[in-house]
Amino acid sequence: MTKTIRFLSIAVLVAGAAAAQDAPEVKANTWEIGTFAGSSFGLDNFRVMAGANAGYAVTKVLFPYAEVSYLPGIARRETFGRTQVNYELPMTDFHAGLHLRAPIPGKRFVPYGIIGFGLIRIGSGVGKSTTDGVPGNDISISSSTEFATNFGGGARVYVTERWGFRVEAKAYKPTGRFTDIFGRVAGGLFWQF
Repeated sequence: MTKTIRFLSIAVLVAGAAAAQDAPEVKANTWEIGTFAGSSFGLDNFRVMAGANAGYAVTKVLFPYAEVSYLPGIARRETFGRTQVNYELPMTDFHAGLHLRAPIPGKRFVPYGIIGFGLIRIGSGVGKSTTDGVPGNDISISSSTEFATNFGGGARVYVTERWGFRVEAKAYKPTGRFTDIFGRVAGGLFWQF
């Protein structure tokens, strides 16, 4: 609890100091790198995930990006007749797309929409099978790579003209072994140069 209070106090102080300064201008022709962490949802339980991204502001509005994130241990269950197979597989996603930024003059808060596409690499593992509730043999699950699209939205909050915080939520639609739409919420830091 003490660490949470300390973190929130520092966040309030940083936000207060940022609010006291003039709002930075959102610029074209700038590079950005960032890191983020958060949680996936919709495939099983909330799972911790982390990643990094890079992008280039073509204009104040159009911001192409590329990112990679890692989602450990996604739990899945498949049914084959009377047999069920339970397993957990890690996922790594490689995506590129476009942030459509909506700068608000005089504000440090810059909302954006997201549309993207890429690949999801699903790791290999071992599944535990049961038939009519009776444990069976372990089943080897092979790795695969699947195409996926994503969409969502987020916001950048500038602390200075060069760095700030970013939060976003995205939904993914894979096309292979996993076809269910799943999501991710994340937050992190960004640096522009």
